Formats: sequence, structure tokens, C-alpha cells
Amino acid sequence: MNERPLRSECDEFSAAYEAGITSVCRRYDDQTPEVTLASESARLDVLAAVLRRDSMAAPGAARMSDDERAIMLEILADTASVVRRLAQLNEAYVTRLQSRDSARPPQL
Repeated sequence: MNERPLRSECDEFSAAYEAGITSVCRRYDDQTPEVTLASESARLDVLAAVLRRDSMAAPGAARMSDDERAIMLEILADTASVVRRLAQLNEAYVTRLQSRDSARPPQL
């Protein structure tokens, strides 16, 4: 059987499904909250793209097993939860910085 791999890439992540194996790779590891949030959001996009391509694959093309698809959906759900939490933390961080800056007397 001639199976073509499923691949999806963005700036921060790449994902592939080939020979029954799924791999999701992070290219960069930045620690600032907004970059981490952007990276995890990009990861969601990549995971969704892989699942979308698999669901639309032509007969005979690479397709994930039900177990593999279930794992990808779990990863997608976990990543969505992380993105929600990062967004809340980032908002709290920005609000705290803004309130701290507004409490300072102006410098001459």
C-alpha cells in the first residue's frame, strides 16, 4: 500500500503522521508569556490542520487509526486548556503591569 504522509507546519511547530506514527515538534522554546501563548495557539492550529487533513484524505491516502485520532484529540483538548490558562495569566500579568505603572508618580 502506497501511503503518503500527512504533514502540517507553521513557524513554531510541525506535525506529521507517517507509518502509523504521529510527531508534533516545537522548533523554539521562548519563555515570555505572550510568545508562549502564541506558540501554543500555533500548536492548536497545527493539530487541527492534521486532524482536518486526515478527515479529508482521499481513499488509500494516509489515514490515522482510531486510537491515533483519539490521542490527537486529547492533545488538542489539553492544548486548548493550556491556551485558555495562558491567556488568563497573560491578561493578569498585563493588568498588574498597567496598574503598577499608573501608580508610579511621573518622572521629570
